[in-house]
Amino acid sequence: MSHIQLFTFIKRIESYKKNLVLKFKDIKNEIRYIQWKWGDNMSPREKSRFQFLYYIKEKIKCEILHYKNAYSEIEIFFLKEMSDRFVFQRRKYITENPVISNFLITIFGDD
Repeated sequence: MSHIQLFTFIKRIESYKKNLVLKFKDIKNEIRYIQWKWGDNMSPREKSRFQFLYYIKEKIKCEILHYKNAYSEIEIFFLKEMSDRFVFQRRKYITENPVISNFLITIFGDD
């Protein structure tokens, strides 16, 4: 694996994580606005929008956590590969983190 690919990946992680945090803040602000404006007297339309925003907020929160954990998983991946004499094989390393999985797919292709 080239060091350029790794640095590009890290830069992409940082950029996307910043965008996710901005989206997260915007959604939280809209949720607060709906709560402030309507309180308990929400119409069905506002209630539907509120529930949708809350669902998206939770989804983005999980995605941000995956991006935060990506660095430690990359470190574990490289330590494992270094101990195996730099033999890079996607099948050796299985992760639950979708960020790392997507990165490995772009490097090794989808088997």
